[in-house]
Amino acid sequence: MIVKKPFVERNIGALVITACIGAFLALVFSNAYLLHRSSDIANNVQLAQEERLVRAAIKQQAELMALDQSQISNWSHTLDAITGEIDEEFVADEIADWLWSDFDILMSIIVSGDNTPVVTAYEDRVLEPEAGQGAIKQHLDLIERARQTYRETIALTIPPVTVFKRFRDPVRSRFPLYEWSLREVNGGFTIAMAQVIVPDKEGYDLGDNPLVFLTFKPITENMLTKLDENINLKDFHYSIDKATDPDMASVEVSKLPDGHIVYARWTPGEPSQAIWDQTLPTLTLPFIFTAVALGLIAWRFSHIVGALQESEEQNRFLALHDALTGLPNRLHFDRALERVIESGKEDRCAILCLDLDRFKAVNDTFGHEAGDVVLTSIAERIRDRVGSNGMAARVGGDEFIILLRKKLSNDDVMFLCDQLIEDVCLPILVPGGVAEVGASIGVAWWPDDALTVKSIIRSADEALYMSKQQGRGQVSCASRLRRVGDPSKGGKQSPVVDQMRDALSKSA
Repeated sequence: MIVKKPFVERNIGALVITACIGAFLALVFSNAYLLHRSSDIANNVQLAQEERLVRAAIKQQAELMALDQSQISNWSHTLDAITGEIDEEFVADEIADWLWSDFDILMSIIVSGDNTPVVTAYEDRVLEPEAGQGAIKQHLDLIERARQTYRETIALTIPPVTVFKRFRDPVRSRFPLYEWSLREVNGGFTIAMAQVIVPDKEGYDLGDNPLVFLTFKPITENMLTKLDENINLKDFHYSIDKATDPDMASVEVSKLPDGHIVYARWTPGEPSQAIWDQTLPTLTLPFIFTAVALGLIAWRFSHIVGALQESEEQNRFLALHDALTGLPNRLHFDRALERVIESGKEDRCAILCLDLDRFKAVNDTFGHEAGDVVLTSIAERIRDRVGSNGMAARVGGDEFIILLRKKLSNDDVMFLCDQLIEDVCLPILVPGGVAEVGASIGVAWWPDDALTVKSIIRSADEALYMSKQQGRGQVSCASRLRRVGDPSKGGKQSPVVDQMRDALSKSA
């Protein structure tokens, strides 16, 4: 009787060969797939980088034009020259000649509140105002958007006012007072820009429909060439609506009133070809096996090490920073102040203790989630206001402390304190409504007011306590406490000082 062997035993040779071939083919196809995916990722990364560069370059180009134009539109003398009887010499010299000869602004129109031209200039020539009516009609959307931006900016002042007060840069700020678009004019592209004419001094009531400065600057071949060279792109140009060529990259620049869109286009770089050219000659079978083995080990090892490092960095960050706001915590602040004092590299520094007023009412009214929103917003405002002059930390529920290492004169510090209080007092949108808090600040200088970390912070705390005793929303200095409490300097011991020291000693 012949016993039939199992299938595996019968075909073991073929199965091993098949397995080897399968493994070989799997390696070949997997590496080919990896190369293909790597090429796609490299191309996508390159394209994303090019898109960022293009957007940044176009934005910079528009901002530079806005800066050039703002030398006229952000000038009280301009309002004086075009209000009432037109100062023709000013128009000829400052608007027509200067903007054309220095900044290549082809056409300039001052638009009245009822959208009629007050002044029209083409190149270095002053035309009859009516010559600009057609351009106003074609770009009325920009004019109205510029006015709306101005109205929204005025509405943000606290309290809202109708008389313009320059409290921020009209070009380089979060709320710039200009609108721009890339428009097709006479077969070419032109930057059209509308800026509300605002004074650089107070005392001008611009009304709800202020004058608007409308200008046009053609996109020349020289400008495109420079843009191409700066961001290292090929075949860079502008066109209406997307091209059908799938090999061209594009980003949206402007949406036109008729619904069409202006795009910037270029031929994207392809790092994938270099990847294939450099990799294919080396893909031999021994290298494939070695590379796969080593690659898996290296990937696993780097993944583990990377995870450990990330965990350590996160723990280190959490140990020195406030979990809610991301600001340094008390430990971080004390170490920083101790380094300043012990290093001896700096002659003095200032400590500001800032405490929020009416913060408990926010939690009681809107809940703790709203309180967290208020704290993160206030922390960001404090961080932005202090900037490179020092560091800010959160040391308690609604308590912040600031170390200033620059601009340490009494006037500079007091001015910063006033700005901090103004920043804190700005309304904050929270779930359920709008929250408003205030701030009190105590200031102490090292080594003028104290010599050690604990004593200088205590001095600033005492000054803060005085600010709160005096009605909140105040700034007090530790030097004032010394004068109040030191009989040798002509001072008298104040009950407020006694209360402060008793309160601080109990809290300690």
